[in-house]
Amino acid sequence: MRAFPRIFGVLSLTVIASVGAHSGPAGARAGPTVYANGNRERNSSYSQANVTINVGDTVTWTAQSGDHTATSYGGTFDSDAIAADSQPHSYSFEFHTAGIYRYYCREIPGMTAQVTVNDPSGPPPTYEPTTTTTSPPLYHPRATPGAGPR
Repeated sequence: MRAFPRIFGVLSLTVIASVGAHSGPAGARAGPTVYANGNRERNSSYSQANVTINVGDTVTWTAQSGDHTATSYGGTFDSDAIAADSQPHSYSFEFHTAGIYRYYCREIPGMTAQVTVNDPSGPPPTYEPTTTTTSPPLYHPRATPGAGPR
């Protein structure tokens, strides 16, 4: 009988630890991390230009150098600024709908990539429709003609 309290204590700690071990929203699954690097058009890129995940997975974008965004052409997600030298350094998005999501950095022209989201029980993914408007860069807004130097 003396072993019972010890066994009960160990079992209780194991149950408590396993309940507290879950992080993130219910059902969310961690996916890949995409690293944004560079600070000019010619030297900037996303570390994984094309990632493939399943519905319910989360992609995290992390800035390793420079200032960046992850902005989908169809408007499904937009990270706002993620920067290597200030907060926030990263942005995460959980994908709930199958599709092919092309995205770009609003700060660096030509910096593009895509996420393919599969639904194992559904049809093949199709491209997210592109919106006709795009957001301006965060830090370098285009000058209005005739407005003079900034």
